Amino acid sequence: MKIAVVETFGTGGLIHFTYQLCRALANKGYEVKLFTSDDYELSAFPHNFSVDSFMHLWPSHDPASMRQVPDTLSYRIWHKLRWTARRAFRAAKLIWQWHRLTRLLLRERPDIVQFSLIHYPFQAYFLSRLQRSGILLTQICHEYEQRDTKPGWINTLNSNLSQKIYHSFSAIFFLAEQTRQEFHRFSDIPKEHTFTIPHGDQSMFLADRERRLDMRSHYGLLKEDKVILFFGVIRPSKGIPDLIEAFALLQKDKNVKLLIVGYPTKHADMGELQADINRHHLSDSVIIDPRYIAMEEVGPLMEAATLVVFPYRNATQSGALHLAYSFGRPVVATRVGGLAEDVKDGQTGYLVPPQSPADLAAAIERLLADPDRLARMGIEARKLSQTQHSWDAVAERILSVYNKLLLD
Repeated sequence: MKIAVVETFGTGGLIHFTYQLCRALANKGYEVKLFTSDDYELSAFPHNFSVDSFMHLWPSHDPASMRQVPDTLSYRIWHKLRWTARRAFRAAKLIWQWHRLTRLLLRERPDIVQFSLIHYPFQAYFLSRLQRSGILLTQICHEYEQRDTKPGWINTLNSNLSQKIYHSFSAIFFLAEQTRQEFHRFSDIPKEHTFTIPHGDQSMFLADRERRLDMRSHYGLLKEDKVILFFGVIRPSKGIPDLIEAFALLQKDKNVKLLIVGYPTKHADMGELQADINRHHLSDSVIIDPRYIAMEEVGPLMEAATLVVFPYRNATQSGALHLAYSFGRPVVATRVGGLAEDVKDGQTGYLVPPQSPADLAAAIERLLADPDRLARMGIEARKLSQTQHSWDAVAERILSVYNKLLLD
């Protein structure tokens, strides 16, 4: 079986997921080829599959999108015109790259093409071309709806048009059963075409532990400091204001620190977050590092954490959750999406209601007050990562579906 895997952008959490899945599929003896962008950040990692990093796009983590716009009418007009032109240019570039990708796939004719996140309705045209040629198409559906966008007719139209995309796939995989069930509430895709798979572990970040950076020193943390870590993309749906409020409620000593690390999207208001920190007089105990974290820093960052917190207001899954598990870190998470399924309440961490800073604070405080419980939960998290969330288990489930598709 020849499997082509498409992950448009070569940096970030989705390519980390895809790389590990490709390795697991190839370990089963199948021919796997990854198609991605020319800024593929994992080229130095070991590969047992081939990679064609030909797509020329733009940085998926662009610091320019974080710049604050001066509050003047002339600049707002200029900013709007400039960003509209940039979006049009990028749209044209993306269409061209998808045209190139489609021609490549039609020429190579793999048995199955597996896609990841599909961003725009126009991509349905290229998916339809591939489907009509007789190639089986599948998707790992990390997201099926827009998050953090303002309501309006454009977003509603975009969402409705996006539904056409899913009709091109012979199988769609979700990373939580709840997400799969929610998808079927608005989609007419037959349930027998959708499947649930576990999110794989993040063991790729465990390598070279003897050459680790010292992230505690990097952030000016002391050896005795207890570190509450938020790690991941910073966006409104992640509930960071709830985390800051929860941190303010803790009965804490001076050696408890909150570390918020991740790349802010254009929807994140970093000024507002800093204002929240100042309002609660937390500037001495909260550290914000708003950037895309380099590969070599991710593992040391997890090792610096005492526990990892996921205060999400809504979500489907979290790669950072499984990163915490791989490093044996207990978690406190809200009961949303796949987090409600993957956090074993009282065993690998605690689950709390979303948008409830008081409950979040109580769970964090309960963990910090009991080092033995922290250690036990960390061990259970690591064990769960190595068993239920192993990439071998993920690949087995996917391949059982693929083999059936090819026989039908």
